[in-house]
Amino acid sequence: MDGFQEVDAEYEDRMRTFESDCNDGKGNAVACHQVGEYLSVVKNDFDKAGRIFEANCNTRNHAPSCFNLGRFLLAGKGLPQSDAQAEKVFDSACGKDHQPACLHLGFMHLYGGEGFKRDIKKAIEVLDTSCSGGLADSCNMLAKQLLRHDGKGPVPRDPPRARGLLEKGCSHNHGPSCFNLTVMLKKGDEGVPSDYKKYREYREKTESLAAQLQGIDGNKQA
Repeated sequence: MDGFQEVDAEYEDRMRTFESDCNDGKGNAVACHQVGEYLSVVKNDFDKAGRIFEANCNTRNHAPSCFNLGRFLLAGKGLPQSDAQAEKVFDSACGKDHQPACLHLGFMHLYGGEGFKRDIKKAIEVLDTSCSGGLADSCNMLAKQLLRHDGKGPVPRDPPRARGLLEKGCSHNHGPSCFNLTVMLKKGDEGVPSDYKKYREYREKTESLAAQLQGIDGNKQA
């Protein structure tokens, strides 16, 4: 127990330093963001955290705070729910290369929301950019839209492009991208012939990633 108490005390000391450096929103933007994270994650004080993220986003354009503010606005957590305001702050953060914000922005524009116009072209652009920036979830999300068979997707089917996106996602060791690529290469699709050699290669990688994940979760079989 003493070890845990020492860690807790050290953490509290570090947070006091962040609070001092933040100086009620007039100081360092990174310190203010850390205070907001602490209030949100540790203290569950979403009202105060929301106000900190809002100030840090609006006055300093601090991308991580804009991203968190967008999530709060989407969920109505600590602030009034607003799709339109969330879209604006995600757009701001995405413009500063905050890839998770681009993922959220792309999803919102694929399906639309209250108070802003759906923009498929923008959705594809930000998801593609985010994928190229290394966020595999964006690669996988856009690829799945390009592979839909029901004719109800927001973008036309394009299996060759989807394959390229999944290959990017899988190159970042993203299990879902590797799995979807495995399925595609086993069955084949329009413009993408089945490839048993590649199928086996990506299947082995998918299984390896799944085994690693089970090990992290503590559920790996002996």
